[in-house]
Amino acid sequence: MISLRRNIPLFYAFSFLEMTLLPMAVITLFWKHQIGLSLAEIASSPWPWW
Repeated sequence: MISLRRNIPLFYAFSFLEMTLLPMAVITLFWKHQIGLSLAEIASSPWPWW
C-alpha cells in the first residue's frame, strides 16, 4: 500500500508534464509544416508570447 500512495502523486506529476509539453511539440510541427518555417527559425522565435 505504501508504493501505491507514492505512485499516485508521481502519476499526477507525469500527467501534468505530459499535458504541458505536448502542445509545444504540436505547435512546432504546425509551424514547420503549415507555415514553412525551418527548425532554426522556430528555435530562434520568441517563445512564449504571452
